[in-house]
Amino acid sequence: MAFVQYGYADPQMSIFGNHVGVGIVWPYPFGRTNDSIGAGATLITFGRCPGTSFDYDTETAFEFYYKFRVNRFLSISPGTQFVRYPGGMRGQANALVFTPRVTVTF
Repeated sequence: MAFVQYGYADPQMSIFGNHVGVGIVWPYPFGRTNDSIGAGATLITFGRCPGTSFDYDTETAFEFYYKFRVNRFLSISPGTQFVRYPGGMRGQANALVFTPRVTVTF
């Protein structure tokens, strides 16, 4: 299953102007009927509303996750993100972020 997202805001009124996201989800990997693997990428352009100042015009993020369903109530979804030009600021190093997620459904 694949997806595409697009969002727009007036760049003179918002700190974000455009957002484009794409991704794919692979259900039932390795024969595990309740698990999924996903990957995606997103690109935002920064707006130019008063009071904002960005060194870069864009921020890009790439994400990968694996969702492991433990039982019908509990899922664990560790993920990894790489963010290029976080916050649009020159002084910020590119970021590698690990995201442990636990979902309880009841």
